[in-house]
Amino acid sequence: MTTPPAPPPRTAELLLETLGAAPELRDAIVGDLAEEYAWLVDATTVRDARRWYWREALRAVPHLLRSSMRAATWGDVRRRAGIVLSAFAIGYVFMKIGGLGIHLAWRAPWTVESMPAIIAVSRAVWTAATLGAGYVAARIDERTPLLSAMSLALLFMSVDAVTPVILSGGAISIVSGLVASLDVAPFVVLGGWLRLRQLSRRVPGST
Repeated sequence: MTTPPAPPPRTAELLLETLGAAPELRDAIVGDLAEEYAWLVDATTVRDARRWYWREALRAVPHLLRSSMRAATWGDVRRRAGIVLSAFAIGYVFMKIGGLGIHLAWRAPWTVESMPAIIAVSRAVWTAATLGAGYVAARIDERTPLLSAMSLALLFMSVDAVTPVILSGGAISIVSGLVASLDVAPFVVLGGWLRLRQLSRRVPGST
């Protein structure tokens, strides 16, 4: 009995297919990589072929993103804006509920001894909220899940940059807000990535 050929990494393939690029470019890249991957599986090993596929897929992402921006219509922009704002609202509500829980668990005045626990729990709530918001954005947007998560990360970064300016003003506030946002954006994108991984398991193939 002939062993079926190993398929390309499904997560990487799905990443290329769901960045919203023009269909002609998307299909050409996915098709070319699939052909080269099949040849590499026979010529080398599945592990080496998978590693090569991932490397080439990541190299193709900027080209697909540029195509996506050129191909986007106002309808696409409005649809993604609605998804991003909905996910942002859900993440914000989760943060507020978590903050309320912290205040109820550790009533003021806070002591020096309680601060490490409060900081750790606050950090966990913030991480869960941003991770969950990224996942929600990607779950709502079945067509371009990671793109919506990335757009949500940009919204979080923008809010983190603007909020200190509103509260105190000054260029230093902008810089400090952007630095703080760099600690948030990766978790938002990771939430979208987790959804992409989940989608990749719906179809046969390796992830």
